[in-house]
Amino acid sequence: MNINGMVSEIKRFAVHDGDGIRTTVFLKGCSLRCVWCHNPEGFIFSKQLAFFDEKCTGCGDCTEFCKALGIKKGKLQINTDKCKFCKKCEDACVNNSLKVYGKVYSPKELVDELLIDKEFFDNSGGGVTLSGGECLMQADFCAEVLKLLKQNGVNTAVDTCGCVPERSIAVVMPYTDKFLYDIKAMDEKVHIKCTGYSNKQIIENLNFLDLNNKYVEVRIPCVPDYNYNQMTKIAKFLEKLTCIRKVKLLPYHNLAGSKYKALGIKNTLPERVPTEKEMKKFEKIFSRWLEEN
Repeated sequence: MNINGMVSEIKRFAVHDGDGIRTTVFLKGCSLRCVWCHNPEGFIFSKQLAFFDEKCTGCGDCTEFCKALGIKKGKLQINTDKCKFCKKCEDACVNNSLKVYGKVYSPKELVDELLIDKEFFDNSGGGVTLSGGECLMQADFCAEVLKLLKQNGVNTAVDTCGCVPERSIAVVMPYTDKFLYDIKAMDEKVHIKCTGYSNKQIIENLNFLDLNNKYVEVRIPCVPDYNYNQMTKIAKFLEKLTCIRKVKLLPYHNLAGSKYKALGIKNTLPERVPTEKEMKKFEKIFSRWLEEN
């Protein structure tokens, strides 16, 4: 299948996205708009230039390589209409104040890049995790990538919010060793408040994975004032399923504000973060799943 994908970023030596040492591929495009999202660069499919102005010294080195950039009164000015996302400015900036999110890959090109790390996968029991954004919004591309990885003996995982058509789950299922599946809330109204969208498809897709006896690790973000009252309801729902091998609680943090500013996106991150006492309470609710079966 001749299909390309839009990748936001490739993160090597990841240890929180599945077993062992992994390389995580973040794809662009997302079906939700979670108020606490740490990866706003994954919202849309198109390429984006992020400018972290707090890092910029106004040296002007980047302007030598790009006509879209200029210095005015010691400050970098960006003409977004002229930006071609060539990454020359990013490469020239010694302060890492410029970053282009988005690169087009063919499945083979991406897998060739990922196989550079195969020795680390083999020695640690690791592999590759596809994430986002919502990686399954590019499901056919993901399926081809996962298929090639399996042909090369690489362990695979898909990190998904589940807010995609059932077909998107089905096409990657034969090539996915583990699904990392996000559950934010059980009550639809609460889910809409948290993400902007209904959770009906998410619940249906998790039931679909259960029917197909897939390995599922559920991930639950714990966000004060948003989904605390959903924890017991989530646990009761998970008790009905046989595919849940592990639950991972993700305490919310608000450290991604600079990304929103750099991309010119409204910052929706809540201020309050979970306390240790609150997380201990949630650990008791999900204690039966916190250690892998």
